[in-house]
Amino acid sequence: MSSICSTVIAQTLEWQQSISAQYAGPQPIIATPDGGYLIASPGVRVIRFTKISKDGKSLWQKTVASSNGAMTTLIATHDNGYLIGGNFNNNYWVLKINQNWAKVWEKTFGGDSTETLSSLIADENGNFLLGGTSYSGKSGDKTQPRKGYSDYWIVKINKNGQKLWDNSFGGVIRPALTYYYGPDGEPQADTITTGHSYFKTMLATPDGNYVLGGSTNSFAGNDNTSSNPITEEYPTWSSWDNWIIKIDPAGRKIWDKAYGTGSYVPAFATMILTPDKGLLLGATEYYDNNNSEFGSYYAVSKISNTGDFLWRNSYGSPVGFNKELTTLLNTPDGGYLIGGQSSDDGSEWGDKSEPSRGLDDYWVIKVTSQGNRVWDKTIGGDGHDNLTTLFTTPNNGYLLAGLSFSEISGDKTVDLKDTTDFWLVKIKENNPLTTTWDLRYGAPGNENLTTLIETPDGGFLAGGYTNSDVSGDKAQLSQGKNDYWVVKSDKYNRKIWEYRYGGTQDDYLNRILRTKDGGYLLAGSSRSGIGGDKTQASRGDRDYWIVKINNAGEKQWDKRFGGSGYDELKKVIQLTTGEFILAGYSNSPASGDKSQGSQGGTDFWLVKVSATGTKIWDKRYGGNLNETLTGIVETADKGYLLGGSSVSGKSGDKSQVSQGGSDFWLIRVDKNGEKIWDKTYGGGGQDEAYALGRNGKEFFISGQSDSPAGGDKTRGTQGGLDFWFLKLTSTGEKVWDKRFGGSQNDELRASIQTQDGGYLLAGKSFSGKSGNKTQESRGDSDYWIVKTDKDGMYQWDKRFGGSGAEELRVVTQTPDGGLLLGGKSDSGVSGDRTQFSQGGMDYWLVKVALEAKAIVATRKSDLSEKTSTQTEQIILKISPNPVFNKTMVSFALPQTQMAAVKVYNSQGHEVAILFQQEVKANKNYQVEWQTSNNTSGIYILQLQTPVKHLQQKLLLIK
Repeated sequence: MSSICSTVIAQTLEWQQSISAQYAGPQPIIATPDGGYLIASPGVRVIRFTKISKDGKSLWQKTVASSNGAMTTLIATHDNGYLIGGNFNNNYWVLKINQNWAKVWEKTFGGDSTETLSSLIADENGNFLLGGTSYSGKSGDKTQPRKGYSDYWIVKINKNGQKLWDNSFGGVIRPALTYYYGPDGEPQADTITTGHSYFKTMLATPDGNYVLGGSTNSFAGNDNTSSNPITEEYPTWSSWDNWIIKIDPAGRKIWDKAYGTGSYVPAFATMILTPDKGLLLGATEYYDNNNSEFGSYYAVSKISNTGDFLWRNSYGSPVGFNKELTTLLNTPDGGYLIGGQSSDDGSEWGDKSEPSRGLDDYWVIKVTSQGNRVWDKTIGGDGHDNLTTLFTTPNNGYLLAGLSFSEISGDKTVDLKDTTDFWLVKIKENNPLTTTWDLRYGAPGNENLTTLIETPDGGFLAGGYTNSDVSGDKAQLSQGKNDYWVVKSDKYNRKIWEYRYGGTQDDYLNRILRTKDGGYLLAGSSRSGIGGDKTQASRGDRDYWIVKINNAGEKQWDKRFGGSGYDELKKVIQLTTGEFILAGYSNSPASGDKSQGSQGGTDFWLVKVSATGTKIWDKRYGGNLNETLTGIVETADKGYLLGGSSVSGKSGDKSQVSQGGSDFWLIRVDKNGEKIWDKTYGGGGQDEAYALGRNGKEFFISGQSDSPAGGDKTRGTQGGLDFWFLKLTSTGEKVWDKRFGGSQNDELRASIQTQDGGYLLAGKSFSGKSGNKTQESRGDSDYWIVKTDKDGMYQWDKRFGGSGAEELRVVTQTPDGGLLLGGKSDSGVSGDRTQFSQGGMDYWLVKVALEAKAIVATRKSDLSEKTSTQTEQIILKISPNPVFNKTMVSFALPQTQMAAVKVYNSQGHEVAILFQQEVKANKNYQVEWQTSNNTSGIYILQLQTPVKHLQQKLLLIK
């Protein structure tokens, strides 16, 4: 089942149109260049074409004579004509017509048995690929013998309909045992023959190749290398597979992959290419419950462009033989729309939120890029309404097209013009009613957010580094150890894309910068050599590494800069010239890209590069010990102010003595990197700077301090580390300093000037309610923000956290006056955190809304049509699903009550009790199901309370 997504979205039905279909069979519809649509309807020895405007008006009709073939598909051709495909006398049948609606040619292709054509593709040279299923051996137009009982058969023809080549792909014929339950409920065995492969559709891929999709019940053999192997004379067969094959332009197989479905009949329905060049597979999976109850549900799987399985979700209640997925669509926000038909009435635990209108209804489900359900919509009349095709339309709209047998009733407001009509329905996805929210991105390893920026579309780009492979919210394999990881979301918090960038070792992203060309520069450090996304060898222990990407996340180029030692890139700015300044610290001697030796330990190191990453100059600044840079701002005279921490005394570029263990250190340089002045600020203890900003000609620097009053610090510590904040003149003279903290450690990582002229300090806090901290801690450590006025005077503070550890790394003010906080968290659902942990540390974003003298954070509202109040939720999550050896069940209830978690097999027999006791309100519980004693198949997990039963399907694969 899909997981909970928390946004309120409504869908408005804008218009509908009904057109006589004449015939209840396939009625292909395609989009036209003018924004309208063309429908092809079969008749007796004719095909009727109906042109529809973009707003659903019927404009004209044309008829073309045919040989009475059974039409199944239609495509537009490069010469502004059309190619119709179908079946005639058990052969593939294709009919070419020109732009004047005249028949150009008509062809059939076949062997000595039955062929059924399902799909057509036009290539860039005007040739065509025909795809379908064949039962023929080597005969007629078929040049290869049959491999299974039925095979995929691909035929390539030229623009004149002449065959160029053909190729078939099949499995192996094999008798097998299958088990079912007899009338008495006892298991029975039967023998079946496997080896059937049924082709459904094909797509051209961006690399110039093709992918074929369909269903197979074959074991591994011949072209099928991925289904279950044959290990005994009578192997056990349980369910059909989705079978995907990639071929090159000459029809040669590149790879094949089979994916189990749990369905006892062919399940595969359709597939689409996804923005990341992967594939989304859609299926209708069927199961038989004790030979008396039948069920079907939508099942959607995501695979990579090399066929690697990424994730799978199912939608719809697991009972009722009344759901059929027929079509998939990429949506503009990076998600997907899943379409088909259903007669389910919905239920308190299913994915269908509205009752049935009639016998079958159009049923569409909007999901995120990870398959999480956002909303669903039921549209229908009192009869059968069967959705076949989906289109996107301008302004957040979708067109639903299919066949209808309904009179005016339910949602249908147009008359039935024949026994069957082609029914077009236009819906609009209204903007979500979001206020403030929190959001998690993660995988089973550790995801460390370090940078966060807003994007021009009102969304955001979150970046950091991860050591996780594909799982959770991460869809790409790790390149090595830690990789850069960037997640793009839109203004409604919906993930659009995510990418990892890395080499074979550790790569740590510290900064994202939007570039003048609309793309982004990723800046951090790398220990990797050439490999993965890294094209240059390492200079030493760690190097500066920058990666240029476009606004879709695709890599354009990368560069490394370093010496033979340790070089850590922390910040980057882009100049009006398009050039970049890279700022960090280094202990390298003069070597590699570093032209000056170290002054002592680590020094500030500045590198200026061109817009394409070519080095222009570099400079280092330091004393005789260690300096660590954490900030850079461009000054009014086009120079730079560098900020960080120093433990050096008066030496090298440092002109003032140390105040204590570690001090804040600023150095002002001109546009060529030549030093103008430097300043040291500190008390008698440890003072570490982490953020630097500019306000006109003045500057502010902030960090953390455990120093007592003395030196530049006017107030002593509240306990442990405190936030420490200084305002400075254009020449570095201190205007004032402020200290904020509680009784434990409070560690600052970011500060900004707010729209009201004041300041916001942000970091993490271990303190309870004490000192300047007005709220108790949520867990080990919390996000903590402190608001001051323009003079640094305290106004208010707020903490946000869960029951674990949170570390706030970045804060930005949003155009609506609110704040966006970004960092990392290992908490589950607790406190301010509304989503389960994916494992280890996750990226955690919190959007908070400013009020007159306070700030509040509220959870994203539930997916509901209600806009005034938020209903209490029961949270149930199962991972992984499908299940292989074991799975973890996580749940939380809104009230303290008795609860049980139980597992049932497909016959309704209880097979496991995982939990049975009282639960506390809003507390997260986790239990594990070990499946060693269970066989493959569909299981039902139920979370039972005195008033509700919430359940999800589990697919166990062994």
